[in-house]
Amino acid sequence: HHTLPSEAPHLRLLLIQTALLPDQKYGLGPYPERALSPAEQWRRLAQLVASHSTRPVDLIILPEAALPY
Repeated sequence: HHTLPSEAPHLRLLLIQTALLPDQKYGLGPYPERALSPAEQWRRLAQLVASHSTRPVDLIILPEAALPY
């Protein structure tokens, strides 16, 4: 446990969880028709970020596999 000094800078973070299932992201498994196109995956990411654009953000954090291709 580490305590930061009171003058430490504060960051405003936006943590995005896409909540896509593997068969939606990659078309794997028994239902490849559930796969979303890369364009649709980008659209959803942009929509999630835009839905929080009314507040200032210093850093946006996405899951490591959030970006298609």
